[in-house]
Amino acid sequence: KSILVNGLPSSLFGSTDAIISHFSKFGKIERVVADPIGIKPTRKGTKIGGLGLAGVRALITFQKANDATDALFETDTSVLGGSRMCATMHKSKFCPDYLKGKS
Repeated sequence: KSILVNGLPSSLFGSTDAIISHFSKFGKIERVVADPIGIKPTRKGTKIGGLGLAGVRALITFQKANDATDALFETDTSVLGGSRMCATMHKSKFCPDYLKGKS
């Protein structure tokens, strides 16, 4: 019930509210974790020490698996803020009982 979205615009770095706002049209979101993809010298994008972010990736966990699937098909290869996104389903390497604290 999670998707990993690469290629989000660098303007979304540090703004999980904006990511939630965009993806909540697919369903209720439980959690968003966003990271910068990489840093490259540029005059565009968010500035960090004179360098700009290449983009942002986000792990978005939906309450329902069907919502994640809908978001995946709608998002993969679509464009947001001038950035082409790539989405894949994400599977945790941890067993569900471990994640729920029952191990």
